[in-house]
Amino acid sequence: MSPYQLVTNVVFRPVNSEAILLNVTTGDYYGLDVVATHMLGHLLEHGDPERAVVSICTEYDVEPSRARADLDCLVEQLVAEGLLERPAG
Repeated sequence: MSPYQLVTNVVFRPVNSEAILLNVTTGDYYGLDVVATHMLGHLLEHGDPERAVVSICTEYDVEPSRARADLDCLVEQLVAEGLLERPAG
């Protein structure tokens, strides 16, 4: 299974402790707060939601079920906006 990844025409740029996602084809951009930026960073780094959850729990001292629910919500929003691709397979 390949890892989660941003759609080819999407650029991820950290700005201070937050981030911006820019769809270079449409010109649409999206802002991520500090927590969403870290969550997406962990997901892109690890490629696997379970490994990302472990990192999120360590960083934020949160229960795994809460971290996973929040990560799932973020993933659903990014996929719905056409910014993130789910793994093939």
